[in-house]
Amino acid sequence: MNFIIKNLTKFSLLLLFFPIFTNAQASLFLSPSTGSYKVGESFSVLVNLNTGGESINASTGQINFDNAKLQVLSLGYSQSIFSLWTENPSFSNPAGTIIFSGGVPSPGFTGASGGVLRITFRVKAPGQAPVNFLSGSILANDGQGTNIADGLRGALYTLSP
Repeated sequence: MNFIIKNLTKFSLLLLFFPIFTNAQASLFLSPSTGSYKVGESFSVLVNLNTGGESINASTGQINFDNAKLQVLSLGYSQSIFSLWTENPSFSNPAGTIIFSGGVPSPGFTGASGGVLRITFRVKAPGQAPVNFLSGSILANDGQGTNIADGLRGALYTLSP
């Protein structure tokens, strides 16, 4: 019994100096991730954020889309979880890119599906159209800006004549 107490005390001290950290599984994702649309039709895609249970205060991202098949008509972010924008969301149809960089004051945001922005596309040509994150970050509200992004999930749309 004395052996167990002695080792339990050592283990407790070890945890005091080397705490156990959990890795948040925060992610940026597009919704819907699939869909079928016709040439000339417009549709909306939401950029969402899952914090993995952690409080976050900022996120950035660059999204790539097939500009031969899709055209961005607009970006909506008035109902975003972010109220601060270090760089307003913008797009370039010639380059096939969308960028955003936003944040929220402390205590931050925690949730499984926080809306960052709405992308409205118009279908230009038939085929498969991938829409993917080229890069992205999700920063923890930990005073250090730790990037806790664990996943960037894009989408694939089927476009018909």
